[in-house]
Amino acid sequence: MDDRRPAGGPTTGAADKATGVNPSAQPSPWLTADEAAAYLKYQTAAAVRLLVSKGDLVARGRRGRRLMFHINDLDHYLERSARVAC
Repeated sequence: MDDRRPAGGPTTGAADKATGVNPSAQPSPWLTADEAAAYLKYQTAAAVRLLVSKGDLVARGRRGRRLMFHINDLDHYLERSARVAC
């Protein structure tokens, strides 16, 4: 038996040729400062960069000149800040 897919048939995890987006792909857990600001409900990325400069939030890396944040770190920051506010 031949278990190969026929030419032109659907493939699992293949990107949509029209959009280039893989509909079954999970969103990335890595966010830029702009995306992190939106996630934290801040108006600008400058607020996120201020948190980094104060040491309240840690950027886990860079992509070029952009700071990158892991979504788990943002969730942890929100939990800490909610405990302090109570």
